[in-house]
Amino acid sequence: MPPYSRDAEHKYILKITQKISSNIKDFKQDFIQGVRIDYPSCVKCLDRVLEDWEKDKGELKTWRDYLDLVTYKQVDRKVKTSAEFKDLYFICDRTSHFEGLISDRLNPELMRCMYDHLYRYCVSFELETKGLEIESVQIYETDLTLYRKNIDSKFDAIADAINQIENLGSPFHDLVTNGRDQETQIEDVCDMLLDICQTAKSWIKQDKGYSEEIWQEMQTYQSNRLNLKDEESKLFKKTAGIIKKIEHTEKLKKQAIKKYETNKRERKKLQSRIEVVEDKLVRLHINIERKREAFYKTQEHRALENPLTPRMQITYDERLDSLQRDVYSMDGQIDPTEKHLQKLKLDLKNTRDTTYEHKVDAATRDNEIHDLRKELPPIDIELQAIKDEIKSNEAKLAVMQKIRSHIAIADTLRKLHNDEEIEDKKQPETDNLNEALQTVSEMVGIEWKKIYPKLPFIPPRDSWKKTRDIEILDITAMRCDQTHQEQALKAFEKWLTFNRHGNLQQLIRTLRKVRKVELASELEEKYMVEDVY
Repeated sequence: MPPYSRDAEHKYILKITQKISSNIKDFKQDFIQGVRIDYPSCVKCLDRVLEDWEKDKGELKTWRDYLDLVTYKQVDRKVKTSAEFKDLYFICDRTSHFEGLISDRLNPELMRCMYDHLYRYCVSFELETKGLEIESVQIYETDLTLYRKNIDSKFDAIADAINQIENLGSPFHDLVTNGRDQETQIEDVCDMLLDICQTAKSWIKQDKGYSEEIWQEMQTYQSNRLNLKDEESKLFKKTAGIIKKIEHTEKLKKQAIKKYETNKRERKKLQSRIEVVEDKLVRLHINIERKREAFYKTQEHRALENPLTPRMQITYDERLDSLQRDVYSMDGQIDPTEKHLQKLKLDLKNTRDTTYEHKVDAATRDNEIHDLRKELPPIDIELQAIKDEIKSNEAKLAVMQKIRSHIAIADTLRKLHNDEEIEDKKQPETDNLNEALQTVSEMVGIEWKKIYPKLPFIPPRDSWKKTRDIEILDITAMRCDQTHQEQALKAFEKWLTFNRHGNLQQLIRTLRKVRKVELASELEEKYMVEDVY
């Protein structure tokens, strides 16, 4: 059944960790804290008891064997009442409680709580970000990674410590001899389990505040988005102002060009009129000279005509009067014409100056337009950057809202639970693996010792640890009188303990490595596994 809510899952995890912490603290209080055992004296006491029983040191494989003998073997009264003898019983009791409570119950229970609940339901939903950099999510995911790494490393260290404790526990004489080491190892295991519980509590505390952390970041982004909108609005207004100024300047430029063209045409007209007036003055001067020359010649001709007839006198007089009137008339036109010419030249100068001014004005307006247009590209770039940031903020806000919804609603937990159920559907594959291990154990017998070191471990397991595993399995087999087949099966079970991702393909591949080709092919055919090499 899926969890009712994230809060309910928090309570469940805290309940389990609190219970385990309490049990471990009680165990430490009973068997670790304040305990003072003189182990060398205990060894001497055990040697005396074994001597009385006529038993060899190696005959008592475990503390159970020792307690079994104590129940029906006679022990000297003085020895039985000694502190060392009581300490021997205390060592047995401590080992018994450690194996039954810590190793076999609390450690597996805590592992299930961590892997099936804490790891599964207290997640950051980082995949929902799809590459977007959201600080609260990144920080939580980083912390989760550290939490997982810390917890996984602690569990691996606990597994190694439990193996060492098992190694120290047989034969019983070695357990007493190395009692101080066992005590230290047991205390280390307890402390590591307590550390895991404390890490889980810290994880839960951070997970409870995760939604609020996202909300705080959302507020920052929303405030930032408003500021960006204001900046965008200001830039739009600035752009509109520049465009309006460009349009106004272009209008002034057109007016200047129009005035320039008008003045240019006026200048040409004035130049033409000046040329006409100048031609007129030239003609007047020429005509005056001609008239004067004609006047003087007429006078000369009249002087040569002597005697003059009255008629000729009248003709010459009329002729001279006419020429003199023409000279006076044309002479009178020169002054007004020259004044008119001066006026035209002055108008031309003014027109030229005005034309130049309009030309300069048009060029200035053109430069202003060019400078104004140069201001637009940087603003466009800044606007695009703001738009991109607004778009990014909105995308991040949408993702953060989605993650907060995932945290709040139970459907998310149901989906995660359904994913777990999908994994549970792989149970037939697990059953096939267990059946295959049973078959291989029966077929290989004592050769399991060649197979075990070749099996893959995730995370990797050092060679010396594998060698020690084999030694412990041998000791256990001798103690419990196990067959090679039973010993092989125990070895494969230990492999699955240290390699939670162990599968049929890995087993078949290892069998081929140790040249058990027929057995590997038989498993492939039986369980319809594709060729594995």
